[in-house]
Amino acid sequence: MTTRTTSIGPPADPAGAWITVVLLILFMLINFADRAVLGLAAVPIMRELGLSHAEFGLIGASFFTFFSLGAVVVGFLVNRISTKWVLAALALSWSLCQLPLLLPLSVAVLVANRVALGLSEGPAYPVALHAAYKWFPSERRAMPTSLIAVGALAGNGVAAPVIVYVIATWSWHAAFALLGAVGLAWCAAWLAVSREG
Repeated sequence: MTTRTTSIGPPADPAGAWITVVLLILFMLINFADRAVLGLAAVPIMRELGLSHAEFGLIGASFFTFFSLGAVVVGFLVNRISTKWVLAALALSWSLCQLPLLLPLSVAVLVANRVALGLSEGPAYPVALHAAYKWFPSERRAMPTSLIAVGALAGNGVAAPVIVYVIATWSWHAAFALLGAVGLAWCAAWLAVSREG
């Protein structure tokens, strides 16, 4: 009879594990900032585009059209493709979704943009946890899970004042440009240093 032993020691590569967690905290911070920016820029967007409250509500709600579907589809993919590449693709998608908002827009373009953003942001949290869990034994996953969740909350608490400042100082277009640039920078850092656990 074989007995199964479980290790409760630290990860085999603690530095690699915690670098991954820090990058995933930033990943979730950017994820939530990307969601929040539309609401934070609501008044200048509605004013500039002459949108009614109903039209703006449609734009905001369109984010969730394929949010859950994206989580399910990517959930299947992440068991077959390296999380390094899946997370990079998600962050690249968010970043590229910000770029059309630098141009003149219509309601249809904003709706399509938010649908695409929701599709690529839906899987973010479960895939981030999946990537972190590859580094930690099950009995040591509580701390990384908590820190990644805090990153998601910080996206609203930390990023919101910065986004509002950018909108007030420059424009709502600049806020979307900033988030696109930050997302691309995260993607480059992730590809440069991340490994599978």
